[in-house]
Amino acid sequence: MSGASAAQIAARLDRIPASRALWSIVVLISLGGAFEFYDIFFPAYVAPGMQKSGLFTVDSLGVFASLKALQVAGFGTFVFSTFMGLWVGVVALSQAADRFGRKAVFTASLLWYVAATAIMAFQHSGEGLNVWRFIAGVGFGVQLVTIDTYLVELVPAGLRGRAFSTNQCICFTAVPLVALLAWLLVPSAPLGLEGWRWVVLLGSVGAIAVWALRSGIPESPRWLAAQGRLEEADRVVSDIERRVLEELGSLPPVGPEAARANAAPRARLADIFRGRYRGRTLMLSIFNAAQVIGFLGALFADRVERKTQIVGGLACMGLAMAAFARASSPALLITIGIVFTLAANTRRRRGGRRGRIHWPWALSRSSGRRRGASLSSS
Repeated sequence: MSGASAAQIAARLDRIPASRALWSIVVLISLGGAFEFYDIFFPAYVAPGMQKSGLFTVDSLGVFASLKALQVAGFGTFVFSTFMGLWVGVVALSQAADRFGRKAVFTASLLWYVAATAIMAFQHSGEGLNVWRFIAGVGFGVQLVTIDTYLVELVPAGLRGRAFSTNQCICFTAVPLVALLAWLLVPSAPLGLEGWRWVVLLGSVGAIAVWALRSGIPESPRWLAAQGRLEEADRVVSDIERRVLEELGSLPPVGPEAARANAAPRARLADIFRGRYRGRTLMLSIFNAAQVIGFLGALFADRVERKTQIVGGLACMGLAMAAFARASSPALLITIGIVFTLAANTRRRRGGRRGRIHWPWALSRSSGRRRGASLSSS
């Protein structure tokens, strides 16, 4: 593979301006992520229906009943299966996209979790439900890392912030959608099928529709170039350039600086733990772990009055925001950010009896009122 040729592919991509051709690719990839979000978030909304089905008794759970030794029981086993599958998918299969290509893994993982979720919807035991939820979770984990990589490689460097903002906006539309469907369907049984099963199946149908649109998503030219498949990479970039030219009439010139900057040797996974990347890897790992630091609130959630937690959390958030606006030291900014995250997550982890996990965005229908769904973990 010629380093200059691979760099030229990257440089041509980076000069692509904002255009309908580019945003259509971002939207299609993001729609795949939206149904992944749908599947990850629906447990909070269908929990009452699943509990009502009697799927989480000791006899129904089979081997999963042994999780009680870890203080995980009832509906908590379903949540456990979801995130265990995610963990396995990320750890064991995250490099699949590097080997088989971004588009191939994007579509395969989409079909993987759609099929597993659809099969799960027809299970009549907690054990079967959890097994298929674990299998679906593996697909979620693979999709999770593939989408981010896909966007980074297809979108020019100058537009990636907007691309990820668009991606997150589209993905999170799945949350109110699943909430609405659960509100309408969970209390009933259309055509004799329990409402929660309909919610699960509708997400699978939507994801299949996205899979049908996969022809509008090209393979990553950067990945193709890294594999030495320069002719294929050139064809993909040429097609994108043609579509942009038809829309805008012209293209910016290819910058020589960009070509030189992208002429880098082929990287390996071990490289992220070496040299200048070691510190970045450590920092980002700590950041991602710290995102859930607020769940330390479990230590006092049942010892302090809910009203006090809510008001105290809001007051702490307000003070942290005011301090953040005036701070200039990197260390101080990071510290304030940690305090704000702690206060925000603590404020959200409120209500309910000891031993219950609360999903504050949950929505279910009971006597015509909106309320949070409680997920039993004990």
